[in-house]
Amino acid sequence: MFKAYIIDSNVCRSTGAEGSITMNDHERNLSAFRKLSCYIMQDNQLHANLTVAEAMKVASNLKLGSDVSKGEKEEVIQEILETLGLSEHRQTMTSNLSGGQKKRLSIALELVNNPPIMFFDEPTR
Repeated sequence: MFKAYIIDSNVCRSTGAEGSITMNDHERNLSAFRKLSCYIMQDNQLHANLTVAEAMKVASNLKLGSDVSKGEKEEVIQEILETLGLSEHRQTMTSNLSGGQKKRLSIALELVNNPPIMFFDEPTR
């Protein structure tokens, strides 16, 4: 419970406490920090009615926006899926993935915009 509270506080999900958190001796700017970081939760938050490819496309459209071409987004998606061993599951419904595959997809969805800071809550569970 305490570990999850610390993670929630660090990624600004929990607001029940007062204080500040510094990073590299500087007080964190909340909106800038949220753009630099991501949080992989213990429980996978996947849309069961989407395929792996569809979920990645939604994430790339949301995180990369319209400034990045469709082809460039597809390259990013392909590289991430290959790196995480999910390429052969592109057309698999997320609900049909194994537990480990679901966790890797959760990570893949957050890697789309290449965040420099990643928080993991039970990444191997």
